[in-house]
Amino acid sequence: MPIPDHRYFKQSLKFFLLLVFIIADCSVILGAPTTASAKVQVGVLLDIKSETTDRFVANLREEVTALLGNQYAIRLPESKRYIANWSSESVLANYRVLLDDPEVDIIVAVGALSSAILAQQTSFQKPLILLGVLDYELQQIPLTADKKSGVHNLTYVLESS
Repeated sequence: MPIPDHRYFKQSLKFFLLLVFIIADCSVILGAPTTASAKVQVGVLLDIKSETTDRFVANLREEVTALLGNQYAIRLPESKRYIANWSSESVLANYRVLLDDPEVDIIVAVGALSSAILAQQTSFQKPLILLGVLDYELQQIPLTADKKSGVHNLTYVLESS
């Protein structure tokens, strides 16, 4: 399966940054102390490891820092990054590892396989952002009339051609 081009990742990156900002901003809305930086740790699931995905994660880290500055400490540590190598079993196993990790606040799944497999879960304990929805019907991604998942803690970028 070909890797989506850089435009897909650029659109996904912008959407992801918006979501992280909204989620991080919830700490202020919910009355968390504002004197320290709000800390959000992101776990990343990738279908494959490639130059493109490495660049995507590096760009993501740079853009998050540029956008949020010191107000939020958004972390995307390599130790919380898992590769599925096109294996459905690995997607689910890696997802469970991040779910069970108390240090991970948000999970981002990058790739068509991870998106299709994880969208089939019935509940989401942590916010899950799918970046790799190419065909919501083929991948069986839940979609409401207003183009939302309709599922608590599940959101995604719906790639249009």
